[in-house]
Amino acid sequence: MEDAELANPGNKAMNTQEELTNPNYEAACGWGYRIQDAHAADLAKGHPGAQAWDDALSKERFEFRWMNQFALSLDPMTSMSFHDETLPADGAKVVHFCSMYVPQFCSMKITEDQEVC
Repeated sequence: MEDAELANPGNKAMNTQEELTNPNYEAACGWGYRIQDAHAADLAKGHPGAQAWDDALSKERFEFRWMNQFALSLDPMTSMSFHDETLPADGAKVVHFCSMYVPQFCSMKITEDQEVC
């Protein structure tokens, strides 16, 4: 079994805390970075499914499909709790901007708005 498969059973994508909210000390030094490194290695080695998994999560993230992002993560409940630290209201799971920024500073929102023009 590949290292990333051991670290990430079922090949579920992982949202690190900084993608969902401002990271705290534990998150900055935590296990998520080891899994990210394993996933990056899988991408570099051309591991089957790694690119598709990465692309799927990226697409959901860019389209602000929060619930799908949580579902694709390694630990959906933890991912949702990180998001909820910043935007706890249920309506925040359908907003079209990054949870750690206000809309005018969210790069994906800015890109989305420019594509519409």
